[in-house]
Amino acid sequence: MRPHVLMLTSDARAGGIQTALALYMQALERAGWPHRLVVPEGAPIAGTEVRERVTTEGRAAWWRFRHGLGGPIARACRDAAVVVTHNNRLIRPARRAGRPVLAVAHGDKQRDLDRATAVAALTGTFAATLRERGIAAVHTLKHALPPSFEPTERHERGAGPVVVLAAGRFVAKKGFACWLEAMAAVGLGADEVRFVLAGDGEERRPLEREAARLGVAVDFPGWRPIGELLAGASIFCLPSSDEPFGLVLIEAMAAGLACVATRTHGPLDLVEDGVDGLLVPIGDAPAMAAAVRALASDPALRQRLGDAARAKVLGPSFTLDRLAADLDAVLKATLARG
Repeated sequence: MRPHVLMLTSDARAGGIQTALALYMQALERAGWPHRLVVPEGAPIAGTEVRERVTTEGRAAWWRFRHGLGGPIARACRDAAVVVTHNNRLIRPARRAGRPVLAVAHGDKQRDLDRATAVAALTGTFAATLRERGIAAVHTLKHALPPSFEPTERHERGAGPVVVLAAGRFVAKKGFACWLEAMAAVGLGADEVRFVLAGDGEERRPLEREAARLGVAVDFPGWRPIGELLAGASIFCLPSSDEPFGLVLIEAMAAGLACVATRTHGPLDLVEDGVDGLLVPIGDAPAMAAAVRALASDPALRQRLGDAARAKVLGPSFTLDRLAADLDAVLKATLARG
């Protein structure tokens, strides 16, 4: 039997990390690694299909762990052969437990990555950036398309406005304030285009106020099943200023949507500009507005980019089998480094 893997996250919010945790659990099972996941109470993954393999811990247990005071999380680390962290702040206490640590870099912050035994970057672009910053033992470990996501064959809708969708956690790095500015500048009427911003978070009220200030009509449906949202859209926007991968982006691509994304780490790896999507500079609202306007006005362009995106993401590079094989190799390399 293979050594036991412990995965840790202190993130209890809905969003990409929760989806990634489910992917890793499935990949570990497929690769034959015994595993356990420890998450804070209230984490969305604790209520999913992997709940039988999830242990949740209270706030006091996480506080004790982060400050080196022992407790159940520290004991769980000592019982594992390798610890996989999904928050940089957990690297240091996990290393204090005396176990090899594979740190999955879910953002652009470099904090404590040099203390990990090995680092998993979600794209080759970000892996190269980390190596340039002096981080050793960096592996590229791209996500897979979630197996639960079932993309349906899509064709351009006939009558009605083109629906432009953005979705994610409402925090500054997701760039939704810039997206609202861009949508206000698209310059098409309500009979031609409709805007939807799905998700929730600490910036919801400020974003709603900003939409009102800009005079742009935006639907805020909250958290909804991503497949349902994508089925009703024709264009997907990812306006992030820091996006290490972009799981929602590959879901949109798999659904055959024409996508506009910023030139941050994930989209730079996932999208070939003008072939299977459009890339714009980070924080450039006029450029994003121009890209959306071009797509909204050209059904043939939307179809061409969407078809190419779908073909790419439904290929072998984004399967769970590929993720399982890559994760298996990275875990072996991490154990070998000790």
